[in-house]
Amino acid sequence: MRIVPTELIPNDAILADTLYTLDGRVLLKEGAKLTGKLTEKINANSIFTVYIHDEHSDNEIDKMVDPHLRHQGMMLIRDIFNAAGFRNTQGEWEPKSIFDYMDKLNKLSEEVIYDLSSAKESQLEYIDIKNIDNYLYSSAFNTAILSVLIGWEAGLGSEMIKQLFIGAVFHDIGMALLDPAITYKKGALTTEEKMEVLMHPKKGHAYLKDHAFLSAYIKAIAYQHHEHLDGTGYPSRLTGETIHQLAQIV
Repeated sequence: MRIVPTELIPNDAILADTLYTLDGRVLLKEGAKLTGKLTEKINANSIFTVYIHDEHSDNEIDKMVDPHLRHQGMMLIRDIFNAAGFRNTQGEWEPKSIFDYMDKLNKLSEEVIYDLSSAKESQLEYIDIKNIDNYLYSSAFNTAILSVLIGWEAGLGSEMIKQLFIGAVFHDIGMALLDPAITYKKGALTTEEKMEVLMHPKKGHAYLKDHAFLSAYIKAIAYQHHEHLDGTGYPSRLTGETIHQLAQIV
């Protein structure tokens, strides 16, 4: 199995990993023969890389998390981010409650951590195929997976691992609060738009800080995940151990 850009798919290549639409429906099942028409269908869904089987690939890379669970997780993260960033018909920000999603998120964290605990030795070369339009949710899920693996290596206990997972899911919640015209802009950002993006840790923390059902660890991750140990990060140029360990991991 190997990953290739869609424009470089060889003739008669076989799809090695099921593809999904933005809303979680199956687009193409593993094992499909990739014709020109199917490649056009893939591109039309803003997916531009795929895993294939061909004469140049003879290895199978284990999946650390069950694909169905992964897509359930991404759809849940999408719903949380959409609720947090909801805008009315006038384009004004009117966030909806995210409390009702927390039971599902806690259950997701437990199931994903269980899957990961059974696959610690799996290769990390396997990544999920990203649809451009679901990048925020895919990135949040992948960051949570990698953070848990690093957290285990750092010797964190089970409760802190769970906090780390949920904090990693929420780390970029501030991006969901920006004007969608900035978040999903196809071209280069203006200087003003770049400054808005640099504010997303503060926006995310300001949004989360009044949610009493979220821990201080989760809020610290949202605020500090772009800080650097040497003080060159943002938004507060924190240094060294003033950056929380969980935020350093994320």
